Amino acid sequence: HLMARMVVVLMAAVSCGVFDTPQQTRLDELIQDYAFGETVRITLSASRPLWDLPTVLSNSDAVVEGRVTSTRSEATGLPYHVSTSLVIVVSEVWLDRRAPPDGAGATLERVVARQPGGRIEYRGRFIEVKDDSFPVFTVGTDVVLFLSKGDGRDWMEIVDGPFGTFIKEGLRIRSLLPAWHELHGRYDALDRDSLRSMVAKALAEAR
Repeated sequence: HLMARMVVVLMAAVSCGVFDTPQQTRLDELIQDYAFGETVRITLSASRPLWDLPTVLSNSDAVVEGRVTSTRSEATGLPYHVSTSLVIVVSEVWLDRRAPPDGAGATLERVVARQPGGRIEYRGRFIEVKDDSFPVFTVGTDVVLFLSKGDGRDWMEIVDGPFGTFIKEGLRIRSLLPAWHELHGRYDALDRDSLRSMVAKALAEAR
């Protein structure tokens, strides 16, 4: 259910050349035409559906509210080349489908969520991957994240980028959807408690 992203722009910080990147390119091939200290910049472009909150929830294994306390970028291969792991200290769990029905499971207190993008040093060059619609979060950012189990390891995936991410600014909620998007105003007009109520209502209606 996660939408595929495509590498659409590849530019050096020093030179102004733009060229296509084959999907099979490895990091060694990415840097072979760049001198030490140069930066290879990759911009990710995404094609996403007009998902509403119930659709995002149907693809979520957990919904958490918390704060980003650390980040780490690393090479992760195709299709993104670089991804960033975010350590989230959870202040409240809105949904946890991983927990057994009897409630005896461990409470989510800390979540590692992975998102495309980031900056790494590789063999004396830098590789910087950005998704303009889904920026890598900085330490201290307060978030509400809709998460899926990913590949079953010790980290989770954010459900379809900006559709599964809300930034908390005080008591207000800000979505990452662009201003032209038809769902943008629906969420940015909310405060935290209103979004929480919207999630609870959608969950109740889905039962």
